[in-house]
Amino acid sequence: MTTRRIPADAGVAQRRSLAALMSEQELAEERRGYLARLRGHAPALARLRAGRRGAAAPPAALDELRTIAHKLAGSAALFGFEQLGGAAAALEDSIIERQSDRGDPGRVESELDVLLGRVARAQENACVA
Repeated sequence: MTTRRIPADAGVAQRRSLAALMSEQELAEERRGYLARLRGHAPALARLRAGRRGAAAPPAALDELRTIAHKLAGSAALFGFEQLGGAAAALEDSIIERQSDRGDPGRVESELDVLLGRVARAQENACVA
């Protein structure tokens, strides 16, 4: 399977398009909404990570994790979180490989750890800003 990589400037064109359609205040509100959704995903990611420690995840847990990763990968760059989006895409790819009985079984856990770190960093930076 070919792993997709999100370019560093993936969200630039989308952000410019939004900037043309929305005021700075509206953009800031949308970003706050994204951060609120991100806060909602963080406990689920942590729960799913805790459930994977030393045990194979049930298919439903992998499906839930893949859904969250897909949502984050698709929207993070739009709101200026390119590294978070890249981590989410890498996690989604590792889950797809795992669900196809390919890939390293430990890769899902390591990619999930990276994503959890990016989520925490985005939340910390949002509190500082």
